[in-house]
Amino acid sequence: MGHIEVDASRRNLAARFQYDQWLPGSALLAAQAFLPSDTRFVLDTGSFCTIGEHALMSRWPNHIMGSSGARSMGVSLPVGIGAALGTPEIPTVVVVGDGGVRMYPETMTVAVRRNLPIIVLVMSDGYYSSVRQAAVYKGFTQKPVVLDRCRWSAVFQAMGCSSERVESQAALQQAPQSWDSDAQAAGFGAVIRSEKYLTMTEGIRWRCECLIYNTGTGSVGRRHARNFQALGCLVSCMDPRHDRLRKPGGSFFEESVPNPGGCIGSGQEFSGVVICSPPKFHVEQCRAVLDLDCRC
Repeated sequence: MGHIEVDASRRNLAARFQYDQWLPGSALLAAQAFLPSDTRFVLDTGSFCTIGEHALMSRWPNHIMGSSGARSMGVSLPVGIGAALGTPEIPTVVVVGDGGVRMYPETMTVAVRRNLPIIVLVMSDGYYSSVRQAAVYKGFTQKPVVLDRCRWSAVFQAMGCSSERVESQAALQQAPQSWDSDAQAAGFGAVIRSEKYLTMTEGIRWRCECLIYNTGTGSVGRRHARNFQALGCLVSCMDPRHDRLRKPGGSFFEESVPNPGGCIGSGQEFSGVVICSPPKFHVEQCRAVLDLDCRC
């Protein structure tokens, strides 16, 4: 019976992705349909990544890849280029957001010099959108998550790529038809409507309201605890050195305890993750940890 439920879920998702013809779901389905069947997709991190993990069909190992290192933002571009270097006979599509593409854009020059069969599809809505979701949900300011309106098509052209800006499903379908995978790398900037993009993962991506214990109470631990809190978590810091259990300015921590046993022993259900050292995560990696839906 399980496969029946899976098939029904996939049909419902496909119908949802096709509801709006210019969001990542329909764009990725269309790209997989009109590009060669052996095309490899490498997804960066972001809301479009969650959609891509549900929309794209993997036909063999490494057909659909993610950015390594706990969904480290921006890593998809060098990972995709590395995959294309290793198997240049397979066309590669790197899907990255307009936040992640800023991390390692210069690696595109490697693809140009080696004439790699690679397309970079930049999903651009002008925000760090998966972080913006939490800011909107919690009523926080959105100023820190606004991105400048950079035309990445022009940046890629300056690096020697064929590149263009696409703003519709029809334009996306037309653009790769003129791409010669044997000749050069290409970049396409897909401009997505930001407000619809903001809500497209509702009901798919889990909104965390769990309790997180973060053992790091120094500057690093506090910074990343704030990241978790901004994503909707209740954060509690503990440290064996009780003198460090102090609240920073404002109402930051829901509580501070010398060990997590007291809270768990009180009958409260603990649903979340335990981080045993100051976490070296930025906010997108914190989101990836929460997506694991861990039960400790």
